[in-house]
Amino acid sequence: MTSRQEKIIKKRREWLLRQEKRRKGKLLRLRKFIPKWAKGDVDSEQLCLARFTLRSRMAVGMRRSLNLGKHSSRCFKWETLVGYTVEDLRKQFEQQFTEGMTWENFMRGEIHIDHKIPHVKFKFTKAEDKEFRICWSLNNLQPLWAKDNLRKGCRVA
Repeated sequence: MTSRQEKIIKKRREWLLRQEKRRKGKLLRLRKFIPKWAKGDVDSEQLCLARFTLRSRMAVGMRRSLNLGKHSSRCFKWETLVGYTVEDLRKQFEQQFTEGMTWENFMRGEIHIDHKIPHVKFKFTKAEDKEFRICWSLNNLQPLWAKDNLRKGCRVA
């Protein structure tokens, strides 16, 4: 083996170690989102982490898409999972806006994307699950003032 190949192998090993360390750190940070009933059971913990990750990616993708409009196509992968477009979501939200709600308020974070039936009531682990599509359907989403959404919590309104 040449010295160049040895350097490449060494850098690759270092990179793998950094990735493993980063992954473990991320898991430790995410553990605070695991409910008490699931702690200690590896299968339950992994299930909760998978649900949390999927839910977070969906929410962030939708918000970015609504903020960017048609300017970025890389944010729209969630559209294939739920069966509607960002334009459909935008129209639905505009119809549901109450007095004082604007897209500027939404972009500033004063308006949240709320689930009428909270996502914790649905049992899904993958985007292919039927309950996932029901949870993220247009009929289950609504714009809600941030303070009202935080007050509502995980209750059905």
